Amino acid sequence: IKTVTDQPSLLIGQDLHLETLKPCDFPQIKNGRLHNEERYRPYFPVSIGKLFYYRCNDGFLAPSRNYLGYIRCTVQGWEPAVPCLRQCVFHEVENGESPYRQIPYSQGESAEVKCYPGYSLPNGQDTVTCTENGWSPQPKCIRVKTCSKNDIEIENGFLSESDHTYALNRKTHYRCKQGYVTANGETSGTITCLQNGWSAQPSCIKSCDRPIFENAGTKNNSTWFKLNDKLDYECHIVYENKYKHTKGSITCTYDGWSDIPSCYERECSIPLLSPHLFVNPRNDKYKVGDLLKFSCQQGHRVGPDSVQCYHFGWSPSFPTCKVDKVGPCDQPPKLLNGEAKGTKKEEYGHDEVVKYDCKPGFLLKGPSKIQCVDGNWTTLPMCV
Repeated sequence: IKTVTDQPSLLIGQDLHLETLKPCDFPQIKNGRLHNEERYRPYFPVSIGKLFYYRCNDGFLAPSRNYLGYIRCTVQGWEPAVPCLRQCVFHEVENGESPYRQIPYSQGESAEVKCYPGYSLPNGQDTVTCTENGWSPQPKCIRVKTCSKNDIEIENGFLSESDHTYALNRKTHYRCKQGYVTANGETSGTITCLQNGWSAQPSCIKSCDRPIFENAGTKNNSTWFKLNDKLDYECHIVYENKYKHTKGSITCTYDGWSDIPSCYERECSIPLLSPHLFVNPRNDKYKVGDLLKFSCQQGHRVGPDSVQCYHFGWSPSFPTCKVDKVGPCDQPPKLLNGEAKGTKKEEYGHDEVVKYDCKPGFLLKGPSKIQCVDGNWTTLPMCV
């Protein structure tokens, strides 16, 4: 075998200016050698463009997949940069599927390896690569860590899959029973088979969905609640719950919410009336704002001629009918930061009314008038 030229010289058609470029020193061919290298060594360094044949060692081939190849001196140096490539034969896989025939791979190429169930290449890889030193890793499947379905106990939940054994890094799904959620508030979750076992012991905790509020609301924005969580609510204006309160709270229990957050429009009912007192209109229940008027079938009315239903009940107090003689009242009481209107008298008869005004800068709280009722004045208002 000869070089392209017996003596180092320019190739046919080579530009003369290449002679002026940096020449190439004697090539160091890893895993191979230059053909007739002792003969050509004295001619080095050589000019750009020169070609030389070389031979690869056993187990290595040139990029052309032949034992013989040639290298060229270029501006960047000798090409190819890696003249001899390791050849790896893929013929048998321990604990895995072996190919039907021996398949050669060149250095840098990879082959897919299919391991039997329960086995894997190191670090969970599924390919081996041909390197200068051979296969990396070796095409050998080793038994991998597995996780058992029997190691999982899900109270109030269950695994979604039917498999009993799970390979390393495999995930499986679980679901919670109705009325239960994961720690994140989801109806399902995942766990992973790790080297030390399952990633976490799944749990399903009792939960309550956000309730439906009737004539009420809450400042809590949560969409779900765990066992024993407390939820406060407040009734809308002029509404109250069944306990006659404007605020309430319910608790998430194993059976759901402890109560229904419902509020009802406030109502007033007529108490037991004194004899001879006539009410108009006469109903079983009255809404907030309704007005009652009174008259006596016999005797004198002691108290106001009308009362109104408020969120706290009737106001003022119900009158009575007095058959006996009713007494007069002394002068009306003084009002702090206010004064009575009209001409003052020494004595006021039953049913007489006195009105009040507040001084500038003060507001009247309560009824603006009081009434003489059988010798006593009704409740005095306030100026605040």
